[in-house]
Amino acid sequence: MEPQKDGEDLVTHQHPIFTQLGSQDTLRSSRSPPADASSNSPEDDCFFNFNIHRCSHYLVPVFVMSFEANTHALKRTLRSRSFWQWISLAAGLYLLIRLLRPPPPKPVRHTFEPLHVTPVSEESNDGIDWTRYAYVQYVTDKEYLCNSLMMFESLHRLGSKADRVLLYPQDWELYPKPKTWESMFLRQAQDDYKVHIVPVRPQHSESGEGTWAESFTKLLAFKQTQYDRVLSLDSDATILKPLDELFFLPDHPVAAPHAYWLPDVDTISSAILLIKPSMYEFKRVMKSMYSRSSSNEFYDMEVINDLYAGNAMILPNEHWVVSGEFRRKSHDGYLDEGETWDPQRVLNETKLVHFSDWPRPKPWFPASEEILLKTMPACDTMPGSAHKDCRNRDAWNWLYSDFQERRERVCGVAFTLY
Repeated sequence: MEPQKDGEDLVTHQHPIFTQLGSQDTLRSSRSPPADASSNSPEDDCFFNFNIHRCSHYLVPVFVMSFEANTHALKRTLRSRSFWQWISLAAGLYLLIRLLRPPPPKPVRHTFEPLHVTPVSEESNDGIDWTRYAYVQYVTDKEYLCNSLMMFESLHRLGSKADRVLLYPQDWELYPKPKTWESMFLRQAQDDYKVHIVPVRPQHSESGEGTWAESFTKLLAFKQTQYDRVLSLDSDATILKPLDELFFLPDHPVAAPHAYWLPDVDTISSAILLIKPSMYEFKRVMKSMYSRSSSNEFYDMEVINDLYAGNAMILPNEHWVVSGEFRRKSHDGYLDEGETWDPQRVLNETKLVHFSDWPRPKPWFPASEEILLKTMPACDTMPGSAHKDCRNRDAWNWLYSDFQERRERVCGVAFTLY
């Protein structure tokens, strides 16, 4: 046997197949068999006429060396500082993406089945389980959603203890791409004002138009039987003080104020409804709604009066006032016998002001200068004095300016009138 030359690999010397696989040039030159195939060596025959059983004693060293080389390369990589820096960076980016990615939307349940918010039971320091009571709002478009957001902001800021529930159309997405005003406001209600948001199927009147046609959705408040009492408030209003005390009035299916500005003294208003939810009352309400839903000018207030006028518990006027009252010359319908009208006292003591100043539109709609001048309360002449009493005008103007300022603060500049 010839002595091994310097630098010659022991393994390739012992296994002749490596002389053919050792370099790219050798490999390319060995693609075709020798001219004299009969003189092939065993290793040549293995290479050109491959058979796994005949060649295994040649291939095993190849695989062993390849595995050892890869193992050494892997060890070098794992010992490399730059490798672990890249791993740390990738892990950090992954965690950041997981933290910033919004959670998937909850599946929307099909509402005509009872949709209940399950409140967390917690008792306040006064011993009252406030999770048994709730303020309920419904919305059908982004303008009224902004109004409801303002109502919940007021309740939150004023320290109301009862739960807050918002009924919204079930086809609204909470996490659409791109974002919508509806999705942002719903999440703002949840995050900032602790509102339970509930997807519902809007109740629609075929005879009505726009928002009024879907005002029947308000009647789903009767279905929230997880609460002992709910207070349904129209969102075209300003809350000046919490109305939490109303939850503890004597037990009754429905309590509401008189629509004192109307000729029929027995008519009740649906702008404030204190409801004891039950499936029995809900079915009665739905039956009344469907029986007259094709009638002209038939809305939620007509349903409530069909069922409860004459037997509802009446809420006193001290809890609320309509903005149009500051324009009236006579206040007999609003005041109790023997009372005198004092706009400053009324504004200081009332808890809720409902905007109703026809022909002036609601405060989130623009009004012409002509309409503003026509509907603005006049200053009264003070007996025996040259001075004018402008307290009604001042109170009325303050209500509208306060509404617009809060609308910008809560909903943003896009919802502000200029």
